[in-house]
Amino acid sequence: MAFVVRKPGQDDLSEEELRGYVEEMASKQPQIHKYSVEIALPTESNIYDVVEKGLKEHANKKVLINGVTQESLTGQKILDLTTQLSNGLRKRGFQKGDTLCICLQNDLYYPVLLLAAFRNGGIATTANPGLTADELKKQLRDSRPKFLFYSDVSATAAQEALKELDFIEESFHVMKSADSTTAVKDLLKDLDFIQESFLVMKSADGRHQFDALFQEGTEGSGETSLADYVDSLPVAVGQSDIAVLPYSSGTTGLPKGVQLSHRSIVFAIAANKHPEILGLKADDVALAFLPFFHIFGCVFLLTYLSGGCTQVLMPKFNFGQFLTIIQEFKVTSLPIVPPIAVALVQQPIVRKFDLSSIKLVIVGAAPLSEVLESKLGEIIPGADICHGYGLTEAPMGTHVTPKGRNKPGSCGTVGPFYESKVVDDSGNLLPAGEHGNICVRGPQTMSGYLGCPGETAAILDKDGWLYTGDIGYYDEEGFYFIVDRAKELIKWKGFQVAPAELESLLLQHPKVLDVAVVGLPDERAGELPMAFVVKKPGHDDLSEEELRGYVEAHAADHKRLRGGVRFVDAIPKSESGKILRRILKKQLLDSLKGESSN
Repeated sequence: MAFVVRKPGQDDLSEEELRGYVEEMASKQPQIHKYSVEIALPTESNIYDVVEKGLKEHANKKVLINGVTQESLTGQKILDLTTQLSNGLRKRGFQKGDTLCICLQNDLYYPVLLLAAFRNGGIATTANPGLTADELKKQLRDSRPKFLFYSDVSATAAQEALKELDFIEESFHVMKSADSTTAVKDLLKDLDFIQESFLVMKSADGRHQFDALFQEGTEGSGETSLADYVDSLPVAVGQSDIAVLPYSSGTTGLPKGVQLSHRSIVFAIAANKHPEILGLKADDVALAFLPFFHIFGCVFLLTYLSGGCTQVLMPKFNFGQFLTIIQEFKVTSLPIVPPIAVALVQQPIVRKFDLSSIKLVIVGAAPLSEVLESKLGEIIPGADICHGYGLTEAPMGTHVTPKGRNKPGSCGTVGPFYESKVVDDSGNLLPAGEHGNICVRGPQTMSGYLGCPGETAAILDKDGWLYTGDIGYYDEEGFYFIVDRAKELIKWKGFQVAPAELESLLLQHPKVLDVAVVGLPDERAGELPMAFVVKKPGHDDLSEEELRGYVEAHAADHKRLRGGVRFVDAIPKSESGKILRRILKKQLLDSLKGESSN
């Protein structure tokens, strides 16, 4: 409350005028934003307890369904399989702090593998099944898992089945890797620290069988000694213990292991379940097509399981199947990325399907434009559209759209449990409207990059603030807007492509002298990887086709040079030798504008 003495002749000064003046001046002061809605702290300390509680409450319900094969798991079945698998792993030497690698497409067994690792106090490193042998080898060398689970799509039998059955890789036959392909065998020869590896695929006759690993987990399940009973209980873990190890290129450089603790994921799940965010109900039906190996898909998988919701998964994205599943299963909750929004708006086939069941659309990776969001609202008129912003290093909703307060182009206000600010290059707080580096802090942020203290210190300061590498600003109401990406990362359909990784690969080509990779803006995919290449002297015959083929042979599908190749005389660099990507990108965009105007 303020006691005010008016200046002489200013008798018209009112309380309303002063209150408005104070509010206006306060909005112009640099601010650190916190989540404004009261929210209870999670009571559980580890991921397994959170998910187990939800599955027990919905023990007889089908909580996970394969949308292609119609196969399903109930809450109790997931818990039973998890117990069997975790006990089997323990009998084979898997201990607290050990790591297992899951290299699978979306599959009914994916949460079983995750939960078995968590139940044993272990770490799950998730790998893109589309990685090449060299790419996977790098992740395995870095994360050093004791067990490797993978789906072998290149076996002769699998190739024949895939001609007719897109879902061959989603099923459950777990078998030893004795029949694995030459590529996987060669990979494992170099990785002697991996004690066991298992192949996850459908058996030839389609029967779902458990291999010895699950059987060993059930041996002696009749009368057991007290010691055996104690040995079969979940392992005690602390909130700071690492649980998930996805890989991200961060703001720059090669992929690095992002150490996410139990605390990080537990708080991310609690934030997602808040009524102002997802507002989950047990009768919700979610379409799980986002890859579980990505933190976006992984946290949503665990969130929906903990809420007892039904998830209908897709092992491999197909737009027709995507629409069919929404209609057939009456999907209510739909997490997507912008390229899917573009397809929903532009593809005529969408009009043939009933999408009226959808009540909530969660858009991650990047905010939609005002025009695109408006058109999406016309396609799904009964749905709330919620924007979310986050990154692997700070998962699930550092910023989210408040219900009923959507601003087109904004990624929302600060999310549950997070704080956010915008700073200049010197770390000084910036007021509303001024562009700077978006920073976040909260219990969900990573513990650090595995084995990379220097890279960790560059993004995570001593006070716990994580520098996202994105340039943006906030308005007077606390809504954040991303205007540019300071980090070099390219996003193709939500997948990360590290320029440095492609550059390292291209520099191994015998005809390449120098190279720089940038992202070419694309309405459908977000960005397309594109290379500027300097040929070695005497190799004028080097063609775009040769380089694109070279990348296709050595890199995963999402890293292909879909933006093309441009040959240049030199790559612009700073005095320190750093590639000036902004200059290259500006030159590229200017040339494209010139081409379109001619």
